[in-house]
Amino acid sequence: ITNFDCEIEIPNVLTLNNDNINEIFIIKNLLFNDGELKIFNRWGNLIYENKSYANNWAPKNISDGVYFYIFYSIYCYGNVVGK
Repeated sequence: ITNFDCEIEIPNVLTLNNDNINEIFIIKNLLFNDGELKIFNRWGNLIYENKSYANNWAPKNISDGVYFYIFYSIYCYGNVVGK
């Protein structure tokens, strides 16, 4: 029996200062590449989208500021997990 941890953790900050800490948008406990991630800027413009997210978005050339995300995945016993 495999027990999956259904509680995902999504970061609330990225620090793009080239120190290799918080440079990549990593969703903890993301088990498969079946999650969809969309990132929007403060004006609601879509700046990133991936329908098979694999913890690999390392933003380049974006301004400091507030960004919003939508993430959902169906991996935990067939339940939709979203934030």
